[in-house]
Amino acid sequence: MWGMKVLLVRHGDQHDQATWSEAGKSEEFRPLAEEGKAQSRRSFGSLKAHIEILNAIAVSPFTCAIETAEILARVYQSSSAATHEGLKPDANPDVMISWLARRSPKQTVALVGHIPQLQNLIARMCGLREDSVAELNPGSCAMVEFEDRPSQNEGTLLWVNRPKKTNV
Repeated sequence: MWGMKVLLVRHGDQHDQATWSEAGKSEEFRPLAEEGKAQSRRSFGSLKAHIEILNAIAVSPFTCAIETAEILARVYQSSSAATHEGLKPDANPDVMISWLARRSPKQTVALVGHIPQLQNLIARMCGLREDSVAELNPGSCAMVEFEDRPSQNEGTLLWVNRPKKTNV
């Protein structure tokens, strides 16, 4: 018997940060680079063998995360993702754990966001020190499973998938 499974997804590579900043544009609106879109497609294509269905997708309101979530939704032929402030890079991990705990426990839910937030979420869910969770590279995914509803320190980190970089 299993409870909730939480797929944590880091957005793919973005357009060059220096160029974006020099143009005076907000980091919140920096989109995925073509390589980032390709990373996401490769990574999510291989997920289908391990995760049959996603019941929900929550995503940071930042453009790169939304674009990543749209690719994920297409792969899973699921409805569009819902944005959640709790997935911003500096958000408190407890906000997302509370949101997950209010959902039905027999679901697989994807959270699409950024570092350090995703690493902090893994640490909080699994009872680990925040500095002990390896960095999720762009386009990486991790799966945390709970016996029932998510709560702090009760999750088990099942796996981490880090896509390889290729030339587009």
